[in-house]
Amino acid sequence: MTTSTVPLLGIEPAQREIDNRIRENRNALKERGETALGHLVYSALGHASVAISHPDQTLEKSIEIYHSKTNDQWIDEANSVVTKVWLWAKRNPIKVSLLMVSLAISAFKAKVMGQYMLDVAASNISGVWHHYPGCHSK
Repeated sequence: MTTSTVPLLGIEPAQREIDNRIRENRNALKERGETALGHLVYSALGHASVAISHPDQTLEKSIEIYHSKTNDQWIDEANSVVTKVWLWAKRNPIKVSLLMVSLAISAFKAKVMGQYMLDVAASNISGVWHHYPGCHSK
């Protein structure tokens, strides 16, 4: 898998060049019969395990990165990210709509699941109380 030498934060090449690189990586993975998801998950797990097993190093690097820029530079960086996300959203209204619907469904499912777990826990507790008559008040 090829890695990009362009910094993730800072000056980026034109959108066409980014699209070309994505297409090249996708084609290279396809030729090898691989998917990007496997590489992404493996890399994320690697970073997570280092962060968990060496929190001191993670904290040191985080502080180092924070001090590498001024507050104004961080604000400019955040504004740049927000602008790019907004432009992407304007170019991809269908994806944004589907993302919002799936987020709403996930939130609803999480709420229903949480309520179900509370109901099961409550019924298990009340079931235990019936077996031990002295454990509950009348």
